[in-house]
Amino acid sequence: METEPLVTVVLPVYNSAEFLSACLQSILNQRFTQWELIAVDDGSTDDSRSILLSVKDPRIRVESNCTNKGPGFTRNRILRLARAPIVVLQDADDTMHPDRLLLQYSMLQNSRNADLVTCAVERIGESGTPVGVRKARASTLTVDDLLFFRRGPVHATLMGRKSWFERNPYPEDLMRAEDTVMILQAVSKSDFNFEVLDHPLYRYRETSGLRKRKLLAAYKIERRVLARYIDKGWKKFIYLSLSLAKTAIASTFNVRALVAKWKIENLF
Repeated sequence: METEPLVTVVLPVYNSAEFLSACLQSILNQRFTQWELIAVDDGSTDDSRSILLSVKDPRIRVESNCTNKGPGFTRNRILRLARAPIVVLQDADDTMHPDRLLLQYSMLQNSRNADLVTCAVERIGESGTPVGVRKARASTLTVDDLLFFRRGPVHATLMGRKSWFERNPYPEDLMRAEDTVMILQAVSKSDFNFEVLDHPLYRYRETSGLRKRKLLAAYKIERRVLARYIDKGWKKFIYLSLSLAKTAIASTFNVRALVAKWKIENLF
């Protein structure tokens, strides 16, 4: 008799062949075993789909979008398919600590008020070598915290109740920053109650694939979408001015140096 999963791992995949096997192995290595993985290939043009299909485990379900629909559409699709009452996010080029599901699930089950649990992040290089740790911050969040100070949790560290994700869906019209918008929408309506595990259970891979075009597109979204959530005109003016200044600098100087200076890695 098949055991019902307690946790659904949400894994959108798009041209992630280089690091996808390591991601999948980290899920298979979890000490917590009552999970299902739903991976949706979002129109990849590399070997991502064949890598997904090569892993033979009854807990893994692989689906495909006919064309590249974007991460918001793909995550919403996985959430509709999820059988478990708890879901956990995962990006296809990152990995997770073997105790991640066990510890986050235990904290969420023991929490009276939280809908979400986040954790600290271990930063790893392309080879998987640790390069640092980003601590998780235990606090309530405001829109200003997210937009001006980037104090929010790393999106992919979230584990939460499926019901929370159902009432806070991802925008499907954005190909970038859909995760930031989703969190902003929840914070703006006071629906972002979370607990923090200050252990580096999520391993975020820092790659050299950042390009100027990607960075400029992110700043454009700052001005077109994210600024809408700022409640005061003078703060919006400052935010837009900073975004324009970063755009001007990114158009002129080395992109990787700019990333280090402005610390914008969580926007992507």
